[in-house]
Amino acid sequence: MIWQDVCQTGVITPTCAHYGPGERQRVTDHYRMLQVRRDASVEVIAAAYRRLMRDAHPDHGGDLERAKRLNRAYETLSSPGARSAYDRTLPPESADGRPLGLQVAYRLGVGIGRWMRKARHGAA
Repeated sequence: MIWQDVCQTGVITPTCAHYGPGERQRVTDHYRMLQVRRDASVEVIAAAYRRLMRDAHPDHGGDLERAKRLNRAYETLSSPGARSAYDRTLPPESADGRPLGLQVAYRLGVGIGRWMRKARHGAA
């Protein structure tokens, strides 16, 4: 898990708007939290938020911390200004929509799988 100090300069930014000076926050991907793609429309984000809050809301037996994280993610992604500021803090994605690390891991896994199949069929 990644942890970072937030608001060390005292400047309120979209990434630390919910925290006070000196507090620590767990860095999460709001898109992953709401289970939507980066290019999702506001309507899709709202629908995903409502669907996830049905299970996470404390009044329905859900986890309070998860509900807070969902609220933070929705507040950030539903506001066009906050969303564009948040998007600038994220690492770049590849052309197929997957983060670059996942794309490299996928391609590496495919290559190893091919090599293993060749090795098995060559040994048989």
